Amino acid sequence: MNCSRPLRIHGNAVRAVMVLCMCSPLLSGCGDSRQSGQSAAPDLTEVPTPIGDNAAASPTAAQVQKLRDRAETLRRRRDGQGCLTALERADSLARSSTAVADPAADHVSMGWTRAACQILAGQCDEGGRAMMHYYTANAGMPREQAEARGREAVLLMCPTHIGPWSERLHRIDFQSGEAWKRKAVLWCKTQLADLDEAEAEAGRNLDQQSRGRARRSRRLLRQCVAAAADNAGGR
Repeated sequence: MNCSRPLRIHGNAVRAVMVLCMCSPLLSGCGDSRQSGQSAAPDLTEVPTPIGDNAAASPTAAQVQKLRDRAETLRRRRDGQGCLTALERADSLARSSTAVADPAADHVSMGWTRAACQILAGQCDEGGRAMMHYYTANAGMPREQAEARGREAVLLMCPTHIGPWSERLHRIDFQSGEAWKRKAVLWCKTQLADLDEAEAEAGRNLDQQSRGRARRSRRLLRQCVAAAADNAGGR
């Protein structure tokens, strides 16, 4: 996949014209996830750099890799805190063992996953900065492009129940398309509840742009829930 093209930003709508080097196995594949013609949200599933050989050379190294594999699984389930806990245990074990040749370098190799899990755990600003740093320091990416990647990651992974209502509606606008595409009914229901709360909080302050985002998101999320109900009824 070509990850060298810069992200283009058009007006107030951030369009994911370039995936975050994350289109394959949290969220599989990249394609249009919205009926409105917006570009699809990246899947955020592929770690940009290899995390090591699963065939570890010692029991301790194998334990470290097992914990990191567990962190990856939890990330894909959007369990940010569980992911961070697994990474912390892996780092602690790596530092205390002579079986891991370079614990510091090993720690860096998981930088993208760590940043993603921070965002998923609600540490959105910190995780976004860590994501930008990862791309500039470890991927040699220009700062402007790395910052765009970090902002997009926050939009796609930051929980939709935290922050100002305007930011929550913006995130739901992005994440609803991914939830709809994946037919992830529990995620759709969660976002619907968060959408109701954000709109209620906004009240008369809901501007035209936010109203459009809310309307588009609600349509997709309702379709997601309805499709799941139809499938369940047809069994």
